[in-house]
Amino acid sequence: MPKHRGLNLTKFLAAVEQTLLEDYFSSRIEEEQLPERICMNEQHVQQFLEDPTNTAAAGLIIEEFQRVNDLGKGGASTLHRIAKRNGITQNPGETPTTLAMRMFLEHSAQFEEAYTLYAWDNCGSPMSMYSLPSKGFQLTPQRLERFSGEITQWFEGLGKGNQAEVKFYEQEGDTVILVTHGSYVRVLAQWEGNEVKVHAYRPATEDILRYSPAKEVLWIKAPLEKDRKKYVETFAGEVLEGLCPKLSG
Repeated sequence: MPKHRGLNLTKFLAAVEQTLLEDYFSSRIEEEQLPERICMNEQHVQQFLEDPTNTAAAGLIIEEFQRVNDLGKGGASTLHRIAKRNGITQNPGETPTTLAMRMFLEHSAQFEEAYTLYAWDNCGSPMSMYSLPSKGFQLTPQRLERFSGEITQWFEGLGKGNQAEVKFYEQEGDTVILVTHGSYVRVLAQWEGNEVKVHAYRPATEDILRYSPAKEVLWIKAPLEKDRKKYVETFAGEVLEGLCPKLSG
């Protein structure tokens, strides 16, 4: 995962336009739970996040706020480059964090691409490098689907949830792959009135792969050796369709 920039909620909320915050919470909270007039200022956001009944939702919201904050604060140049390339204009006086939130809500594919490139440059995991021949390399929907399916089954078998989101991007002739998957379930005990209630949630983890056909090298940024080994074997077997031997060890 990328090294997250510190999320100061007060500064983050001040850097995002109020209307976008309201749009964000409208997309995350059931309509019947919303007030007649949404006003998600800092006080209301804090109250929502600290409510014990919102533990699961609060975890997701903080993760998404963190990603938007990372891109707005640390990846502004990448954000602007992707926005310009896709014809997404920046409004007068708009902060990079507001642009990041607007792209998150209205241009999710472009946001994810910008975030993936940011994450590659700022990933805190060690980078491993593997030599993989590129003869016959060709990205097809069928190969990508097989890669995604194999990786999803892998993490499900490890008890890390049954979902893994795999996204592919082209960057300077290379293929960049972002794999977002669950980690092990964590539990949080909280007082609710006179009782202790236990809430469970599953944090998300991001791994990144980058393959250069020109250099015939696959780079992987993932913290666990067993995951890196699986990525190499699956990429070789499903994306390169066995054109190079599966690696072990």
